[in-house]
Amino acid sequence: MKKVELFKRTATLGILFFAAACSTGYKSEGIAGGYSETQLSENVYRISFRGNGYTSLEKASDFTLLRAAEIGLEKGFTHFAVVENNERISTSYDAPDYNCSAIGNNVNCRPHGGGSAKKPRTASTVEYFKRKPAHASGAVYETKFVFRSISKKYELNQDEVR
Repeated sequence: MKKVELFKRTATLGILFFAAACSTGYKSEGIAGGYSETQLSENVYRISFRGNGYTSLEKASDFTLLRAAEIGLEKGFTHFAVVENNERISTSYDAPDYNCSAIGNNVNCRPHGGGSAKKPRTASTVEYFKRKPAHASGAVYETKFVFRSISKKYELNQDEVR
């Protein structure tokens, strides 16, 4: 009996670790999500992040800011302001499948699978500056600080991010 309990606990831990590893990582957008950007003018970008069902809204928001900081560093900007920000959770539903069996005149059907997934979506319009602006619309961030802070929070190798 103890072996069965040990197996159940090990399997449960394995599933939890697998689920944690399945959240969308910091990467360019692909089939499982990621970031994308559109340059709107010389110093304005629209930056988006799309997460999967294992990604929190906080992580999606952080990765949007991380991409904003990364672009700023690549382009030589010291500060940026988020002038517009949209965050939402989209929910997708999968219908369950049914396993049915018949014994005599009795038919027994059991649903399995199905459910819903909540996927975060973030989009920010970001304006960049070569030095800290005296007046800007939106919150102003220091590019290097945001990059280091979020990279550290998610234990991302800063060389791999850039």
